[in-house]
Amino acid sequence: AHQFTTRLAQGFAILAHELKMLEALRAGTDLHEFIARLVWKEEIEKFPNLLKLRRTWSKNLSFSLIYGSGKESLAIQLGVSPDRAKIILSNYLMTFPRIKPFREKTVAQCRLNGFVRVWSGRLWREADPNVMYKAVNALVQGGAADLLMEAAIRGHKFIEQAHSGHLVSFIHDELLYEMREDRIDEVIPELRRLHELEDIFK
Repeated sequence: AHQFTTRLAQGFAILAHELKMLEALRAGTDLHEFIARLVWKEEIEKFPNLLKLRRTWSKNLSFSLIYGSGKESLAIQLGVSPDRAKIILSNYLMTFPRIKPFREKTVAQCRLNGFVRVWSGRLWREADPNVMYKAVNALVQGGAADLLMEAAIRGHKFIEQAHSGHLVSFIHDELLYEMREDRIDEVIPELRRLHELEDIFK
């Protein structure tokens, strides 16, 4: 199984042009841990054993912002009171100042046009003004899904033409291949390179 490299939080950082997150991605840093170390810097320095829990919080926070969850939903996910969830969210947004404007701009564009356009050109349409917040997830998760599909097409063509195996299935953000054992060392490096889709955003 080859796990596709584009994750939701990474896509969120890229689309929002959040500079601190992009710096972490370029360095190959664990993004959720990086977020945790910035948002809860003083806590983690004082109590290092909190890092694992705060990393989980940072992951839940990022996903909540992508999905458009409110402070009540976030409070349940983090296991804290709504008031504390509000403070945590505020600290996150102050630490990463481009996230909130990106979300607001995306929702505003969807309200104005009735749709948002994913990088691939595909449109996500919504007429109900009460669920326009879903436009953020449509851009992030929808864009990641299109990347996964493109990687699958390229990988399938390559491995078939090389007579080395088959693309078997999609498993969430993974592509599952079966291939000949005698071709693995030759095929895997090229397959990984194809999956990086370096040409798409040049």
